[in-house]
Amino acid sequence: MCYDNLPSETLPDLRIMARDRAQALLEQLDRWMSERDRDFSPEVPGTGRKRAGVGIYYFEGDYGDGGKT
Repeated sequence: MCYDNLPSETLPDLRIMARDRAQALLEQLDRWMSERDRDFSPEVPGTGRKRAGVGIYYFEGDYGDGGKT
């Protein structure tokens, strides 16, 4: 998701919320995935060998000239 008309004053709160919630989600997903990864939990049943990962990013910047090209 991306929004292009946020007031500058909202960004500090957004950064904090994104950082805290993203970190909590990543830690939760890490625990969940490690409990199901057969390298860490050999007793997990199932077939095949799949790889999966999750990443979260945050970016911000000035919008510039109001979107005129």
